[in-house]
Amino acid sequence: MSKIMLLLFLIGITNGYKILAFLPVPSNSFIRGFHPLLQKLANRGHFVTVYSIHPLEPPVPKNYNEVIVDNVFLNSEKLASILKTVTVSNNPWGSLQAQMVLGVPMSEAIFQLPQVQHLLASEENYDLVITCPFLAMESFMGFSSKFKAHTISVYANSPVPLHGYYSGDPPKYTYIPNLRFPYTNEMTLLERLENTLFGLYETVWSEMFYIPQQEALMHKYFTGLEHPPLSAMLRNISFYMYDITQTHSFIMPQLPNHIYIGGMTTIKHTSLPEDLQMWLDDSPYGVIFFSLGSNSKATDLPKDTLQIILNVFSKVQQKILMKWESDQLLDKPKNVKISKWLPQTDILAHSNCKLFITHGGMHSLIETVHFGVPFIGLPLFVDQEHNLMKLVEKGIGIYLRLENLSEDTLRENIREVITNRSFKENTIKLSKIMQDLPSTSLETAVFWTEYVLRHNGASHLRSSGLQLLWYQHHMLDIYFIIFILPILTVVILLYLIKKIVKIFKAKKIAKVNKFD
Repeated sequence: MSKIMLLLFLIGITNGYKILAFLPVPSNSFIRGFHPLLQKLANRGHFVTVYSIHPLEPPVPKNYNEVIVDNVFLNSEKLASILKTVTVSNNPWGSLQAQMVLGVPMSEAIFQLPQVQHLLASEENYDLVITCPFLAMESFMGFSSKFKAHTISVYANSPVPLHGYYSGDPPKYTYIPNLRFPYTNEMTLLERLENTLFGLYETVWSEMFYIPQQEALMHKYFTGLEHPPLSAMLRNISFYMYDITQTHSFIMPQLPNHIYIGGMTTIKHTSLPEDLQMWLDDSPYGVIFFSLGSNSKATDLPKDTLQIILNVFSKVQQKILMKWESDQLLDKPKNVKISKWLPQTDILAHSNCKLFITHGGMHSLIETVHFGVPFIGLPLFVDQEHNLMKLVEKGIGIYLRLENLSEDTLRENIREVITNRSFKENTIKLSKIMQDLPSTSLETAVFWTEYVLRHNGASHLRSSGLQLLWYQHHMLDIYFIIFILPILTVVILLYLIKKIVKIFKAKKIAKVNKFD
């Protein structure tokens, strides 16, 4: 009966709400991850307006209004340089600092886009704003205030400390590593110490220095409006959605207004292009699929690294299907087929796909698990090593650092993953776990989006911890009373006793001298 009710709910057309999805993130994969949700909301009768850098693939619902904006990083060498530091740096502290430096100029560049200027002047009304404030875009919370709308925060990975701080979720530094660190949930004492200090630094620095800068920017562009403090607006976010699955995340307690909705992109199309279908079918030893995602290009790999990869590919039995962003590949081995674009989910779903060599983007990892294909990871960005480590420990793949890559290591690891059946078996097992849910990720995301709208922001789901100040949130006042205050009390008492003894000794000496 419950399944029938759920089906009726998902098929039925709801009362139409007006939804603004303000997602001008400079990443094609980011917006593609949320396209299924936005498309489904429009199909269910809501009026959806989307600001992004990448259009929705057809069919586009009639009540889906799309505003395509420029990728601000393509027009600014300065922003592109800072972004590279944020994403590529092996120094977590430097990466965080660069993100803080990036946030204000990036947000200002987006504010200055003509389409965004038009939205700032708009007198439209919206019931809900879907946005991504914790991607250095906090000042855009002004749209929620301008339109007096509820807010859903979306994010393309696991929660970070700022999500917890602004939603009243207690810190988890001792067993959940920050995504900037290549740690597992079994950290050493020194790793836990660094992870804790990093989380504290990120929270305090954001609250005291970074958020005030974003707030000043918000007031600069949202003129003539009365806004609450930006930190209060962040604490007023109704709901949080993460484009990740429990399978791909370290397990942690969650507030009821935080959910994982990863997997919305794992949709297999009806058929592959005929030539590609025949090529995959005619592969007696199987196919190795090589792709570095939509944000990275294989053509940008260092020449030495590319040559290592091609040399190894030329010596394996399998065919190689390679995403290559150019018409030609110099010294291309005979068993390698290149293409500027490839239907990733359809290829991973093919029975002859034996291995996926990936950069470790979250969508790629969700899709490779969904279709039961083991992987070798070659992380390029700061969060991808973190993504890969979570799955490597589950025995479904291996990751290699590009700076240490050699022909021997790559060849041996390809052989190991393909011939050692445990990798395939573990991947299939994990795939079954990931898909064994009461509803799909898309159904879950649609339900909770409409839940927030039906229940006027769903404030009853929010944590009581929101009323705490940052030092209370981290229990620093409690630790002070338990540990520091007793020590201070003892030190003061010892000091007073020493002073009193000294006074008595002085009086005694003075008295003796008087009689002498």
